[in-house]
Amino acid sequence: HLTSGHESLRRTVVSEGGIQHLLKYLDCSLPPESAIGALRNLTASVPVDGLISLGLLPRLVNVLKSGSLGAQQAAASTICRISTSTDLRKEVGESGCIPFL
Repeated sequence: HLTSGHESLRRTVVSEGGIQHLLKYLDCSLPPESAIGALRNLTASVPVDGLISLGLLPRLVNVLKSGSLGAQQAAASTICRISTSTDLRKEVGESGCIPFL
């Protein structure tokens, strides 16, 4: 919740490597909804191309496949937030997200 409403706090979390740590967390276990929600909140403060290059989409696909219902909903919401252009929507489709959405 800390990252949901404060742009300066989001920028601080991003500059301190928060996105990379959250992505590593997604690799280690089935993350709780709160971890995906924090990642979703941070996407507004980072260029989407950077998130894609860090491997965000395969991790979200994994959550859509195997996560709890709340984590799946947060992952779907994150995908919607980053799908801002035709090219990004194409990447989302190619990543395998669509069947799970």
